[in-house]
Amino acid sequence: MLDRDALAEELRHTQCLPRGPELAIVALAEAGDAADPALRAELAALVGDEFAELSLETGSVGAALKARVFDGLRVADGARALQVDWLRPHLRGSEGRVHVVMRWSGGGVEQRARGLARMPSYIANDLPVAPDWRARAEAALRSALAAPHPRSPESIADALVQALIPEEVGGRAGWLLTRGLELLGIGGERPLAEAVAGDTRHTLHLLSVRHEDEAPQYGLLRWLVRVDTHEGGELVDIHEREVFVGSLAVEDYLAPAPTDEAAAHAAVAAWRAAAQEYLAREDVEVDVVFMFNGFLRASQPLGLLAVWVAEGPPGAAPPPSPRARLSEERLAAAATRVRLLDEAETDALRESVDDQLLAALELDGWTVLFCPCHRPEPGTFQEDRIELCPPGGEFETILMSDPWNGHVMPIDGDAALFRIVARFWRELLDRNGLDVVYTDPRDADDDDDDEPSASSTSLRAWLEFPLSYNLPPFPAIDWRVYDRSEDDFIADFSFWADGPFGMSPELQARFEAAIATHYHAYVRALIDPDLEPRAE
Repeated sequence: MLDRDALAEELRHTQCLPRGPELAIVALAEAGDAADPALRAELAALVGDEFAELSLETGSVGAALKARVFDGLRVADGARALQVDWLRPHLRGSEGRVHVVMRWSGGGVEQRARGLARMPSYIANDLPVAPDWRARAEAALRSALAAPHPRSPESIADALVQALIPEEVGGRAGWLLTRGLELLGIGGERPLAEAVAGDTRHTLHLLSVRHEDEAPQYGLLRWLVRVDTHEGGELVDIHEREVFVGSLAVEDYLAPAPTDEAAAHAAVAAWRAAAQEYLAREDVEVDVVFMFNGFLRASQPLGLLAVWVAEGPPGAAPPPSPRARLSEERLAAAATRVRLLDEAETDALRESVDDQLLAALELDGWTVLFCPCHRPEPGTFQEDRIELCPPGGEFETILMSDPWNGHVMPIDGDAALFRIVARFWRELLDRNGLDVVYTDPRDADDDDDDEPSASSTSLRAWLEFPLSYNLPPFPAIDWRVYDRSEDDFIADFSFWADGPFGMSPELQARFEAAIATHYHAYVRALIDPDLEPRAE
């Protein structure tokens, strides 16, 4: 029986560290059904939902892990034996681990060891369990038992999880990785695409595609491609490189292979025509590096082929349906009531709320603080922020950026709604001449004397929030494949909660509440009283 007091004391020391949930998972597994109910509840609260995001499909890899199919699995060789005492998956946000305890016995001696292994990828999680998984798992245990030196619990757990994964890629995915690639021209001398600039011609050739089969990376595709460079008709350079070009969709592994290739041929023809149009555009700067990386990321040849063999050519794109609408009548009226806080008021808010404050607007008792990164402490940098205060209330952050990657994140994760709000603010600045010029130290360049020179910009320009990607968009021959609206922001509140900001549960709850009390209340009060509910 577990010592409740000793365990509680250790949990108090580790609950804010990665080892806290790990310890609780181990304690729950070790105690089993004999644990005191109050203790189980205490541990479970720390662990959270250990099966969050695991597949619920009957017969899937995720369902097998949830069902604890490896618990008690045992092999023996004479007096020697190796047993899986228990194996538990755990997912928290984007981090996943498999916790395992192994038991070796022989010669009157028994040893137990605990380890961590990696979770299967999100694609592997949804695959149907291999029909021979048990035989493969027992073979992995026998191999470990026969090894001259004890194998780590981690390596054994990796082998056990791998036993659940089918050894062959079947269905539509298998077809795409064989016949589909043949249609695109894999291994042939005909290039995937070519780009001509003056006397220089680059041709891109697809040599092979490697599908990752190990459970943690299952589904990753690595393309071996070659770029030939010709000058004036003469071959002058050859570059060969393996590049990562995304993954297939989970549905491709579960759906049957197509029997009619008409849509596939049409997709390849449409893609080749669009690729040549794309590479001939003036805003696309073509060089060897772009052919290896940018072109393949933008054009997604296998992605287009997968969608067309599954659903056929595209129909008309559905019209956008914004949750809010900005009318000229409400905008014009708001422009007569808004004011820019003066320098004394702004200085007071810098002292009391945010030292990065650049400027603030007040409208009908609502105050919004604009805090782009324009005055960082020496040797540091901060994220961009926007904070909002309702009449008589307190300030809450409604937007922040990821300073490492440049993404901008509205508090409710709705990029389209935030672009309407940002346009509202830009219009207020424009109609009243309230724009504020400042320098952005992140855009500074180093001159010959290694002295940084800051770049001049403005509050209005900052509120444009240019899209985070820098690749010119591929011709929109299929809105299902080339719709990049989801790239606009990281539209997921969990990034705030589980990402580099590492919010506590209390802070997460506070921000969730502020979505309604601050952000959406502001939109309803000043922009559109008929704001539609947030999609869950």
